[in-house]
Amino acid sequence: MTSLHQEKYSSLSKEELQVKSKEILLTLSRITQDQIVELEKLTRDQAICPLWFEHRRGRITGSIAHELFRRKATTPPENMLRKIMGYDLRI
Repeated sequence: MTSLHQEKYSSLSKEELQVKSKEILLTLSRITQDQIVELEKLTRDQAICPLWFEHRRGRITGSIAHELFRRKATTPPENMLRKIMGYDLRI
């Protein structure tokens, strides 16, 4: 299991990012229960564990979901994407 964040994705166009997203979704669908359990063991210390932060990057967590739900309609969606992915999205 790897982090979803890849700095090289920051230069992709919207169309390229959509293709990459589909590839990542397919990869995530192949994660085994053993991999999930192992990652959980490795990241139990959460806030003091760099691996925990690495694996949260690029994911919609509970706090991000709350922000998405409360986002004003006038706020550009790209702002949330930047926050989730940790880099500027070029659209």
